[in-house]
This record gives sequence, C-alpha cells and structure tokens, in this order.
Amino acid sequence: MKPRMPQPDAEETSRQIGQGASLFTRRQEQVVGCLAAGMIDTEMGVYLSISPRTVRMHCDTVRARLAVSHRRQIPLAYKRRTGRDPLHLFPGSDSVPAIPETQSVNLRP
Repeated sequence: MKPRMPQPDAEETSRQIGQGASLFTRRQEQVVGCLAAGMIDTEMGVYLSISPRTVRMHCDTVRARLAVSHRRQIPLAYKRRTGRDPLHLFPGSDSVPAIPETQSVNLRP
C-alpha cells in the first residue's frame, strides 16, 4: 500500500490563495478563456491540443472549484472570484483566440 501524501488544511490553502497562489492551473485558465470566447469542447481541444474529454475534465474541475452548477456560469464566476477578465487569459493575445486554420473541426457527427 502506498503512503498517502499529506493534504494541506483549509487554513493553509486559504493563506496560499491570499498570497497570490492561483486557484487554477494555467491549462484550466486557458479552458476558462475558451469558454468565455464561446468555444465548444471540440474547438477547445483543437486550440489547446488536448482531447475533448480532457477539456470536459478541466471544465468539471473549474466548475467545482467555483461552486457553480453549470459550465456557462464559469467565466462570470471566474471574473468575480479573481477580478480578471477570462477573455484575456491568452498570453500575447488582444482578442478572442481563433482556431488554427491548419486544423479542421468536424462539428457534426
């Protein structure tokens, strides 16, 4: 049986968040930005080079951390929680990200 890693207590976690530690990973923030841009899982997967299933897992994790019931609520809840606009989570981008033209996305089965 593997030894369990010690988990930080709630006070330690809130202290870390208060000191500027991010509640979300960089990839989770990218997914939030894509949601804010109106992308669907398939488009996010192509843009971020991950599978749509991984996109859904990131969405579920972020949704749970923000305590919202639907993924459409994620961008607004993110902005309220962090004070940052989720559309500007793409480094060096002043606009909504575009899907690379070299990739084709089949949105219909």
